[in-house]
Amino acid sequence: MERSILALVLALALALALAACGRGDETAASAQPTAAADKAGDITLCPTYDNGKGGYFSVTLPASWGDNYLTECGANDGGYYVSFYEKTDHDNGLGGFLFMLEVFPTDYDYTELPEYQAICGLTVDGANYNLIAELPTDVQFANENADLYRSMSNDFSAILKSLTFSKGVTRTEVIAPAQASGSES
Repeated sequence: MERSILALVLALALALALAACGRGDETAASAQPTAAADKAGDITLCPTYDNGKGGYFSVTLPASWGDNYLTECGANDGGYYVSFYEKTDHDNGLGGFLFMLEVFPTDYDYTELPEYQAICGLTVDGANYNLIAELPTDVQFANENADLYRSMSNDFSAILKSLTFSKGVTRTEVIAPAQASGSES
């Protein structure tokens, strides 16, 4: 019964998150990145919690990013993600992927994702999550745009240092995902 209530609360939170990100009932796979509403600076990242009263965390983007980025957010494997892209390379079909911040329930094994970094654990309303970062694994820019892309990529560490957590969200230690057990006979 307690798990059913938690699952219902998480489902509601994810529905609110998708609505807050402007995705309505689109699936994450079909969601297209959108230009950021404000110039680079302090931004609160979706999803919302507690009936839409705020995001789990925020980051500060460098002023040098200006209008040169796009974000995308949506649901994934019981959590959510926020992706950052360099706008020109993304719009030209070259990816432009800079990094992704992802929140997963602690029972999700994110260690099989390429180029992941565990950032911290989060506790929200008694539920535990892991916040991880995922980085690109291939070239995501055109040669003529390499300097801008690399400059934005190099800001990743500073952006992570700017993480602040919303009221009701507690930063904790990362909880190692449960190891998959062997198949039963």
